[in-house]
Amino acid sequence: MNWSRGFFRTWILISILWVITVGLFSYRSIERPYLASAGYLYDLDTSKPPRHLEEYSTDFREAERRKGAGELVEYEITIDDTPNVITYHFLPATIPHEQRIKVIEGYMEHATAIQNARMRRARQENIISMIQSMIFPPVILLCVGVAIRWVFLGFRGTPQGQN
Repeated sequence: MNWSRGFFRTWILISILWVITVGLFSYRSIERPYLASAGYLYDLDTSKPPRHLEEYSTDFREAERRKGAGELVEYEITIDDTPNVITYHFLPATIPHEQRIKVIEGYMEHATAIQNARMRRARQENIISMIQSMIFPPVILLCVGVAIRWVFLGFRGTPQGQN
């Protein structure tokens, strides 16, 4: 068996093991990708749709500040489709509790749709990242191996005597 055939078989074996390993380690991030929690800031006019807030954003911190000042009331809700993500609903403190619950229930279908869209987008990004991690390292290894072989052959395409 010549050197290049052995290298190619080894490269195939290592590549297959690499793809399996990356797939196993990436599965969890595709099944349940990390999502930052989201929030919704409702206006006094509850007929208007609430403003969407990303956790860790300036608007989210402002809503939490207003909650601490007593202007807003916060409800933390976990949507069944994304159990690891909490959705925060900030409503004016002047609205009665029963009305706040009705307003949140009326918006939950839309909030769930937004959460599911965010989950799909995160899964797509993680799948793309996984595929890149599966493909690029074996291709780079192949290129390096071929370059090393080319150097050992004295920068010729085939070994001497096999022309």
